[in-house]
Amino acid sequence: VSTQSTWAAKDVMDGEDGIITAMQRFKNDAKCVDHLQGFKGETEEQIAAYKAALVVGMKESITEGAMKQLRSVASFEASMGAALQDLVVREGADSFRAAFQNNELMRTQALGWAVKGLSGQAITAADDPVATHFTQQFTSLAAADLGATTGNAHGTLAERVVHAQNLKDAEFRQTFMVTPKEVAEVRKLAAQGTSGGDFDVGRLSAASAERLEALHTSINAKVGYSLPATLGTDPIDASEDADAASYVAEVNAQLAAVAKSLQNARLKAFVQAF
Repeated sequence: VSTQSTWAAKDVMDGEDGIITAMQRFKNDAKCVDHLQGFKGETEEQIAAYKAALVVGMKESITEGAMKQLRSVASFEASMGAALQDLVVREGADSFRAAFQNNELMRTQALGWAVKGLSGQAITAADDPVATHFTQQFTSLAAADLGATTGNAHGTLAERVVHAQNLKDAEFRQTFMVTPKEVAEVRKLAAQGTSGGDFDVGRLSAASAERLEALHTSINAKVGYSLPATLGTDPIDASEDADAASYVAEVNAQLAAVAKSLQNARLKAFVQAF
């Protein structure tokens, strides 16, 4: 009897130990419930913080791009001013070479000036065709109204300077300003995607949508800033778990829908500016 009681007591103890061990497996369940109860609030706070950080990042990016473009404009204008003196000298030399090749009298004067110099005769400034040419050219340039002068690559010094400046102005407009050709092309694409007064990029063909995106990029690059093309989100990798796979597919579909909506809103605002 004593032995049986001992074994019975041992079985009870073992059973209790087993129960305790089993209960320990669920000792963190209460913590899990607490965590789940706070999950929604924490997630909403983090999403709000993420949105705020995203907007701040966009603002900083736009400000940085605009300042960079303004510096480029200032640098271009400064380089145009600094290059003016070099331009005058270079165009003056080019005009002399062109005149010397086509002017028999100038070549004769140059030969006479050289002969006088070699023979030791007195030489005046009027005898020097080079000095005479540059004096005349610089005098005409100083007296010219460049705003009313028509540019000519092979004309007088003033006309050559105006021609070179016109080329620089054209380069400036092409680099930093929206051209009439670009405006016309954007309006044409906008008309293709507009129905009932509402623009939708989905109405455009793939080639037209791609071209509109290219114009959006190039035109806004001249300004120095634009709305971001995406939010920087990437699709979630597929899961081998069936339940997780359906959830991942749903999330990726929502991301794609948001990206499409963002693209349409961005391009709609872009075409409305024209």
